[in-house]
Amino acid sequence: MRRFWCVNLFVFVLAFVAFSLITQASYAATLKFDQTNISKSVGDTFSLQVIADPGVDPILSTDAFVLYDSNLLEATSVTDGTLFPSVNKNISSDKISIWGVITDPSKNITTSGTIATINFKALKAGTYTLTFFCDLTSSDTSRIVKDDANNTNVITCSQSGTAAVTITGSGNSPTANLTLTPTPTVTSVSSSDSSNPTNTPTPTVISTTASTVTPPTQLPQTGGLFDIFRTIAIPGMMLLVIGGVLRLLH
Repeated sequence: MRRFWCVNLFVFVLAFVAFSLITQASYAATLKFDQTNISKSVGDTFSLQVIADPGVDPILSTDAFVLYDSNLLEATSVTDGTLFPSVNKNISSDKISIWGVITDPSKNITTSGTIATINFKALKAGTYTLTFFCDLTSSDTSRIVKDDANNTNVITCSQSGTAAVTITGSGNSPTANLTLTPTPTVTSVSSSDSSNPTNTPTPTVISTTASTVTPPTQLPQTGGLFDIFRTIAIPGMMLLVIGGVLRLLH
């Protein structure tokens, strides 16, 4: 009988831990893009929506910092989304900053939606993965602020979305330069006239080759407190339960 209850307790703990992990993953507050894979040619333009998902918490504001490679992509503009009534944005070298905030404290955000749309132009051939800068140890990080007394940042960094961009073609397309080299030719004239040479230019084509670019190294992403709990506390709980079960069996 004692062994039966020990086995049941062990199974219950495992089921509880698994359920907690699944629930946390399903209802985490996250930032993501509306596309995960983008293929373009040099000179093409495309748009990418930045989406905030509050999970189960009502939120007041969102800060989204998108990292990109300015050698491969040009961020031409950022337009406001519909999730927040007030949106500010800034484009700098390799980072796009977007801030969305409510204007009426009684109307917090409880649904997922678009904060802003970023418009890009493909400059050179290469690949790069757009990411959100999310580091809970940094004061200048992406965040999703909960509607509570402490303005708690509830973002889960480890579940932030990414968008892989592939650009084909050459950033510097070969161009033809014509150099005229005179070549004398003789045309027929009447017997009473002298022969006059006429120069007919022959074009010589000079080609230029395209340069290639190596994308810079991206900043690493880091997880939140839940990642620490999952990697340390949960295995410790399971070892504790297994030890208790083995002790009861003996």
